[in-house]
Amino acid sequence: YRQLVGRFLDACRRRHAAIIEDGIRRRGFRRTHAEAAARTFRALVDGYCRQRLMGLPEGASARSLPRPLQGSAQRFAAQSLRCL
Repeated sequence: YRQLVGRFLDACRRRHAAIIEDGIRRRGFRRTHAEAAARTFRALVDGYCRQRLMGLPEGASARSLPRPLQGSAQRFAAQSLRCL
């Protein structure tokens, strides 16, 4: 199980890094270290998914969630979700 999850996360990291590199080439993202940004994004996705699995905080509503992303960030998020 550990190897399976490890391979899955490696594949996601590579995909995220490739999307970030493409966004940098297209000037949709600022120049940054793609691998580090991919790890950060994965952590954000995992944290968000855990939060959603546990439900919204008391008193929160779906309207309090972030608005949809736009442009390159939207494409990045859509492709990243394919890893989930």
